[in-house]
Amino acid sequence: MFTHPVTVNTALDIRRWEYDLNLKGTQNLDEARAVIIKTVSRVEGVLSDPGPEVLVLDLSDLDSNAAKVASPVVDESSPPA
Repeated sequence: MFTHPVTVNTALDIRRWEYDLNLKGTQNLDEARAVIIKTVSRVEGVLSDPGPEVLVLDLSDLDSNAAKVASPVVDESSPPA
């Protein structure tokens, strides 16, 4: 177990943000991916290059699909280099 805080310093002020989604009742995954990417792209700080992506992880249940949304963002909390 960690007992002390850890600070990670990198050369870039870019971080990758990831979030897992459960897409219930989604039949058109291409349309769902496009809507998620368009919505995430509009969030302040999200980079256009490389842009956000949506990866479908699980198609095992017809009523529910698992997806991971990942997007590079500018880390405003990092000190300037």
